[in-house]
Amino acid sequence: MCAARLLVVDDEAINREIIAEYLEDTDYQITMAAGGEEALVRLHADAGFDAVILDRMMPGVDGLRFSGRSRPTPRCAAFR
Repeated sequence: MCAARLLVVDDEAINREIIAEYLEDTDYQITMAAGGEEALVRLHADAGFDAVILDRMMPGVDGLRFSGRSRPTPRCAAFR
Protein backbone atom coordinates (compact mmCIF):
# COMPACT_ATOMS: atom_id res chain seq x y z
CA MET A 1 0.00 0.00 0.00
CA CYS A 2 1.24 3.48 -0.85
CA ALA A 3 1.87 6.01 1.89
CA ALA A 4 -0.65 8.81 2.23
CA ARG A 5 0.52 12.11 0.79
CA LEU A 6 0.06 15.18 2.99
CA LEU A 7 0.28 18.84 2.05
CA VAL A 8 1.28 20.85 5.13
CA VAL A 9 0.55 24.58 4.90
CA ASP A 10 1.72 27.14 7.46
CA ASP A 11 3.31 30.57 7.12
CA GLU A 12 5.45 30.01 10.23
CA ALA A 13 8.58 27.96 9.56
CA ILE A 14 8.73 26.76 13.17
CA ASN A 15 5.22 25.31 12.89
CA ARG A 16 6.15 23.46 9.69
CA GLU A 17 9.24 22.10 11.46
CA ILE A 18 7.18 20.90 14.44
CA ILE A 19 4.68 19.14 12.19
CA ALA A 20 7.49 17.54 10.14
CA GLU A 21 9.21 16.37 13.31
CA TYR A 22 5.98 14.96 14.69
CA LEU A 23 5.36 13.01 11.47
CA GLU A 24 8.95 11.99 10.67
CA ASP A 25 8.60 8.40 11.92
CA THR A 26 5.42 7.76 9.95
CA ASP A 27 4.93 6.51 6.42
CA TYR A 28 3.39 9.80 5.27
CA GLN A 29 4.93 11.57 2.29
CA ILE A 30 4.99 15.22 3.32
CA THR A 31 5.08 18.28 1.07
CA MET A 32 5.43 21.68 2.72
CA ALA A 33 4.04 25.03 1.59
CA ALA A 34 4.87 28.36 3.24
CA GLY A 35 1.46 29.88 2.59
CA GLY A 36 -1.91 29.56 0.94
CA GLU A 37 -0.79 30.83 -2.46
CA GLU A 38 2.06 28.33 -2.66
CA ALA A 39 -0.26 25.56 -1.48
CA LEU A 40 -2.80 26.34 -4.20
CA VAL A 41 -0.07 26.17 -6.84
CA ARG A 42 1.09 22.81 -5.49
CA LEU A 43 -2.47 21.46 -5.22
CA HIS A 44 -3.42 22.51 -8.75
CA ALA A 45 -0.17 21.07 -10.15
CA ASP A 46 -0.45 17.78 -8.27
CA ALA A 47 -3.88 16.44 -7.37
CA GLY A 48 -2.39 13.39 -5.65
CA PHE A 49 -2.54 14.67 -2.06
CA ASP A 50 -4.67 12.64 0.32
CA ALA A 51 -5.03 15.37 2.95
CA VAL A 52 -4.09 18.96 3.72
CA ILE A 53 -2.92 20.11 7.15
CA LEU A 54 -3.72 23.80 7.04
CA ASP A 55 -3.11 26.85 9.20
CA ARG A 56 -6.24 28.97 9.30
CA MET A 57 -4.62 32.35 9.99
CA MET A 58 -2.04 33.29 7.33
CA PRO A 59 -1.37 36.49 5.38
CA GLY A 60 -2.67 36.61 1.82
CA VAL A 61 -4.58 33.42 1.13
CA ASP A 62 -5.58 32.25 4.62
CA GLY A 63 -6.96 28.81 5.46
CA LEU A 64 -10.57 29.72 4.74
CA ARG A 65 -9.75 31.29 1.37
CA PHE A 66 -7.57 28.31 0.53
CA SER A 67 -10.46 25.95 1.28
CA GLY A 68 -12.83 27.91 -0.92
CA ARG A 69 -10.36 28.20 -3.79
CA SER A 70 -9.22 24.57 -3.68
CA ARG A 71 -12.70 23.05 -4.02
CA PRO A 72 -13.03 23.70 -7.78
CA THR A 73 -10.27 21.14 -8.43
CA PRO A 74 -11.75 17.76 -9.41
CA ARG A 75 -10.01 16.01 -6.51
CA CYS A 76 -11.30 18.46 -3.90
CA ALA A 77 -14.84 18.61 -5.31
CA ALA A 78 -15.55 15.33 -3.54
CA PHE A 79 -15.19 17.08 -0.15
CA ARG A 80 -18.10 19.49 -0.65
